[in-house]
Amino acid sequence: MKSFSIKSEVILAVLGVIIFGPFEAWGADWTYYGDTGPKGDVYYYDKESITFLPEGVVGVRERVIKDEDLKKAFEEKKGVVQKFIERRVSGKKTISKEESDKLYEEWQKEFLRDLVIAERRIQIELKCGDKKFRLISGVEYDGKGNAIKGISGSPSEWLQIVPETPIVERLYKILCPEKSQ
Repeated sequence: MKSFSIKSEVILAVLGVIIFGPFEAWGADWTYYGDTGPKGDVYYYDKESITFLPEGVVGVRERVIKDEDLKKAFEEKKGVVQKFIERRVSGKKTISKEESDKLYEEWQKEFLRDLVIAERRIQIELKCGDKKFRLISGVEYDGKGNAIKGISGSPSEWLQIVPETPIVERLYKILCPEKSQ
């Protein structure tokens, strides 16, 4: 009976790596590409996750965060970081405004990469030329970074990108070469 338990634990661990591994944030280059308006969702895609597959298919990881949650987390850290970046010593700046702005922009990317907040991370594919997309898989996380729900797609089901899907259409325009649009 003990060997069955160990085997099942190993199988569950491997499945966990397969399912949740692609959603690891380390090294992610989250780039904003749209939102659904005030108090809606904010969408990012990971530039480092872009994969070009056969038949004009592009795979990418997407991150979806509630606007209110993102603003709250950002405001909590913004003031402290800005003071650090400005490096005020006896009321004098030791770096230029341009350098400060560049450091602040870099911090924003790091902030997004390391942000632990309620969110959804989704793996999708776009079929360039046919203007279609499909959900491969995803995970919903709580505010502490714990996976709370798996999202499964239908890898055989391609959905048409239509005007009612403006966020997906925006991502399609970013990732699919113009000649295939």
